[in-house]
Amino acid sequence: MQVTVKRRENVDPEHAVIHVAHLRSDAEAYCRDYEHTSSRACIDREMGQSFPAQIEANCKTGSFTTLSGKKQDGLRRAGRRSPKT
Repeated sequence: MQVTVKRRENVDPEHAVIHVAHLRSDAEAYCRDYEHTSSRACIDREMGQSFPAQIEANCKTGSFTTLSGKKQDGLRRAGRRSPKT
C-alpha cells in the first residue's frame, strides 16, 4: 500500500502524529510499481483497503504504530543514539 502524507504534527518529540490519505493515484502507483499491473481490479482492490488515517510515533524511543495497527518498538534513524536513562 502507498499513501499520501497530508499533515504532520509534533515531528521529533515524544508524540509525533502523521495524517495520511489513500488516494486513487496512490493505488495506481502501488499497482504499477509493486504488482506490475495497471488493471482496474488491482486499483479497486487497493482502494477498498481500510486503515487508520494516522500513524503515531515516539521519536525519542523510536517506537511507532504502523498503518496496519501494529506497534513497532525501538527503531531509530541510523547514527542516532538512544536516550540515556
